[in-house]
Amino acid sequence: MTEQSEPGEQDTATLLLKVFEERMTESVATEEEMDYRAQQSAQQTQKITKISLYVAFIFTPVIFYLIGTLVLAMGTITDRMKMMAEDVGSMKHDFDQVSALMKGMDASVVNMSNNIKVIPEMATQVAGMNGNFTEMVGAMQRITPEVGNIDHLLGGMDKNMDHMNGLFGHMNRNVLFMSRDVNTLSSPMRMIPFFGR
Repeated sequence: MTEQSEPGEQDTATLLLKVFEERMTESVATEEEMDYRAQQSAQQTQKITKISLYVAFIFTPVIFYLIGTLVLAMGTITDRMKMMAEDVGSMKHDFDQVSALMKGMDASVVNMSNNIKVIPEMATQVAGMNGNFTEMVGAMQRITPEVGNIDHLLGGMDKNMDHMNGLFGHMNRNVLFMSRDVNTLSSPMRMIPFFGR
């Protein structure tokens, strides 16, 4: 019985050894496959990192240049706006002067109206005629320089308006350049996948 059982035990041991060898072979093959895939993934990650660094190295100076250009354009627009504010302040001062002169003219017209009221009495009061005419002449003389001042102020306002028109033209051009700079600044970012969305 011992001799008959020995071949069966040897077959079982051989079978177990073959199964063990197959499992070990499969395990080694699986580990090699995983190592190969890990190496490929690491290589792809390194390539992506290098490409990202190259792109950042190439586009960073361009982006900083465009940002600098945009900052300069904003500074120019700010200066133009300050000049416009000064011109508006000058125009307000001129308007105030015109208003003051108009009030003076109103007072002179009231003076003239009061003097004109005396005319019906002038027919009977010839003695006081010279004094009334003198007052009227004085009122007219006071109105004449005020009218000249108004003409002068209006001429200055025309110049200020021309200056403001020129400043608006400069501002429009600066805004156009700024919009082009913004478009130029955003165009490189569209090439990067996560910024182009």
